[in-house]
Amino acid sequence: MWVRRLGGPQIEVDDAVQEVFLVAHRRLRWFRGRESLTVWFYRVTENVVRHQRRRLRRRREVFAGADESEIAEQAARAGEIANDEETRRQRLQIIYQVLDRMSERNRTLIILFELEELSGEEIARLKGAKLATVWVWLHRARAEFRRHLALLQQSSPASGPE
Repeated sequence: MWVRRLGGPQIEVDDAVQEVFLVAHRRLRWFRGRESLTVWFYRVTENVVRHQRRRLRRRREVFAGADESEIAEQAARAGEIANDEETRRQRLQIIYQVLDRMSERNRTLIILFELEELSGEEIARLKGAKLATVWVWLHRARAEFRRHLALLQQSSPASGPE
């Protein structure tokens, strides 16, 4: 589940999961038990997903990235469609479009707290940080999310009767 949430809809989940297990298998001999196995495994997963996302981003840059007007149109349509599975899928797509514009740390924090619904304490343990630090990071991450969402909404064409 971490791979799917951290990677977003563009990532090849099966490939990433396989790579996580390969990396974990190679590095297991260095696991000393200073942290829980869950924390160690999460960090392996986070690093593998980050690497795959960078690779996807480079590929998109080479092959002419996403059309901004298309993203904005999808955002406008998502607000107009009835609350059903398609709407949920479109909203999730918009969320990940915003998340893809964010810094890696802030993106991960939003995913862990808002989508994975982990507590602040669980995130602090996974990130190896103090709880107060996690709350500050999360506050900044939410501000960055709102900023990127507003930019996305501003770039959408004005809808309404002509």
